Amino acid sequence: MDKNYRGLMHRGFVGELKSTIKSVTSLEEFLDGPAIEKNSVIVALDSISDQQNLGAMIRSCYFFGASLMVCEIRNSAPIDHMTHRCSAGASLRQPLHWANKLSDALQVLKEKNFTIVGAVTERHPKAQPYQQLKLQTKTVLIVGNEENGLRPHVLRFCDHLTTIKRKTNFDSLNVSVSLGILLAHLNK
Repeated sequence: MDKNYRGLMHRGFVGELKSTIKSVTSLEEFLDGPAIEKNSVIVALDSISDQQNLGAMIRSCYFFGASLMVCEIRNSAPIDHMTHRCSAGASLRQPLHWANKLSDALQVLKEKNFTIVGAVTERHPKAQPYQQLKLQTKTVLIVGNEENGLRPHVLRFCDHLTTIKRKTNFDSLNVSVSLGILLAHLNK
């Protein structure tokens, strides 16, 4: 088995996935469908390049009932064996839309009256602590990669910017941990 699956952690077992990713091809049709409710949360990922983070984020989205995840095709980690493993199988259940351009998807969401919230570091002058977010509407939560955060053209779509205040001088949390905290708050 080691010879045939070199480099993969197999623990003596190999399987073939029969399920496929729940891919949403038409964002507009999905948004007009039964999966969207008054307080639906959609998570948009801006340039998440690590498969393990992507897998953990898919797992959190599924756990907290996010209606959809939106990723940009060219600026996102691929969904591969590592992503499936880190998602604990949620990658086969969580609806996911692969956008050609994240900005185009955000424009559609704006037109469908979603409130767009961007997660930023507390250094951003317009960031408010996440505990102050009191949203009673359809919401898009955007998180960016750990190194650069949200890209400037993505920030322009945000109605609110939120942050997780730190208690020490440590710079930041892992992006998947931050997403879990923010989703738990929005899920109240």
